[in-house]
Amino acid sequence: MGKQFSKDYQPTKRGRSFKSKLMEAIKKECLNDCDDSTSDKTAEEKFLSHVAKRAFNPDDPASGTLIKELLAKSYASIKPTLEKVEFEFDATKPAHEQSTQILQAAANGDIPPDVATIFIQAVKSNIDIEESTELKERIEKLEKLLDERAGQEA
Repeated sequence: MGKQFSKDYQPTKRGRSFKSKLMEAIKKECLNDCDDSTSDKTAEEKFLSHVAKRAFNPDDPASGTLIKELLAKSYASIKPTLEKVEFEFDATKPAHEQSTQILQAAANGDIPPDVATIFIQAVKSNIDIEESTELKERIEKLEKLLDERAGQEA
């Protein structure tokens, strides 16, 4: 086993985090405009104000990049969603027939091919879940039977 911590044996310190180091650098830059007692919050606000001024300056060559970064940090990214599609689909049919229905809908142009692929993967996942569930139930039944037989023999 490892050594015990004692007065002479102490773990090494990890050091300051990257954010702490970054805030220290921002505070140093901010000292030109701020008093020496600048808090992290004030320094961060001044830094963001500086970035925003540059972002909205059309003459600044970094303007586009800075606007993009400000938006990325300000708003959650919008995730693409698929449009709603409608086609004839009978969920009671066997999986291979469901896949055929999906392929036929794609071939007819009712749904885009990439959406058809997603649907077929969903059918396959459903099969996998069904198989796992059935297998689990069968194993539980076998274990119950074995326990009953072991109880009868004892």
